[in-house]
Parts: sequence; structure tokens; C-alpha cells
Amino acid sequence: ASVGLNVFILVFSIFTFLVHGDDILDTFKRVSPLDDKLEEKLVFIFQGFSRGIVLGGFLTAILQGVIAGIGYYISGISEAFFWGTVTALFSFVPFVGTALIWVPLASTLAFQGQTGMAAFLAVYSIVLTGSVDNLVKPWLIGQNSTLHPLILFLTIFGGLMTIGPAGILIGPVTASFFLALAEVYASTNYLSETPDTAAVALPTTPDEGTDLNPLETG
Repeated sequence: ASVGLNVFILVFSIFTFLVHGDDILDTFKRVSPLDDKLEEKLVFIFQGFSRGIVLGGFLTAILQGVIAGIGYYISGISEAFFWGTVTALFSFVPFVGTALIWVPLASTLAFQGQTGMAAFLAVYSIVLTGSVDNLVKPWLIGQNSTLHPLILFLTIFGGLMTIGPAGILIGPVTASFFLALAEVYASTNYLSETPDTAAVALPTTPDEGTDLNPLETG
């Protein structure tokens, strides 16, 4: 029942955002204190980061897990589906990624005397599984639209440890919105502007003998 309720909320939310997404965005722009041009830039940058999360992160992880699972099955690895899922999860680890799974598995095959299968799995993982991250991922997300792997890794596992499974998505999305705000702020002249002295001038020190009683003015 709990899973069914969550799925219903998910589907209903997706439907609502797809149908009324523009209206929700217009409402956000009306209540936002930012300039219209800054709001459009913020939305554009956030969309790029979000696209990077969905396509650059999760979709390529799923694809790597599927391809790796096929290779494990061909190599005779038991529980190939399980290890494919683990490979998808560890693909978020920066720099090493899927090698944390397929290297020990290939080594195990070699220690068991199956050197041919071990060599096949190593080549398969480098050429096919690794090509998803190096070739398919940039093609899917384009340029400058994804989070740095370290940030994505920390926000996924940080969100998972903090609020549970929902944090896998909420963590990166929150980081994306923060980074979009930071980029908009840094790209404007807020950091170089000097405050308007007329608008923020502090009260001057009164001359000696000046009566500050407002009831006795004029």
C-alpha cells in the first residue's frame, strides 16, 4: 500500500508539472525579488544542471549497469543482475567508478583458472562499459550541463544517508539549485557594486548642543 501510494503521488506530480509547469514557473518569477533577466538565467542554468543529473548521472549509470550485467552473464559470473546493479551504483564514484566492481570480478575469474574469461571481462568492461561514461554521456548531456562527478557523488550518498532513498534525487537537485544561484550571483555585478551611500547612509553624529527630541522640532 505504501509503495502504491508513493507511485501514485509520483505519477500525479509528474502529470501536474508537465501540464502546469509553465504556470508554476511564471508564479515563481512573479514572487521572486530578482530581475527578470536574472530569473531567466537562473532557470536556464538550473535546467542545465538538472538535465546533467538525469541524463548525465542516472541514465548513464543505468546503461552502464545493464551493459556490465550482460558482460558478467557472458563471463559466467553468478548473480550477474546483482553485480550489474552494484556496478550502476558505483559508477557515481569519481575517477574509478565501475572498475571497483569489474576488476575484482575479473581477478576472481583469473584466480579460478578462467584466464580467458577474465581477459574477456576486462576488455569488455574497458571498451563497452567504460565507453558509456566517456562517449555516450557527453553525447546525451552536451557541454557544460552536468555536475562535477565529485559533487554528484557526495550529494547522492549524502542525501541517501540523510533522508533515505529520496535523497538520491533530492540531494543532487538541491546542489544544482544552489550552484545555479551561485553562478547567477557570481556572473552579475553584485560583487563589484558599491552600495548606494544615499540609500544606506547612517545617521550622522549630531553637533554639540543639538536637541534630538522630536517633540520639540520646528
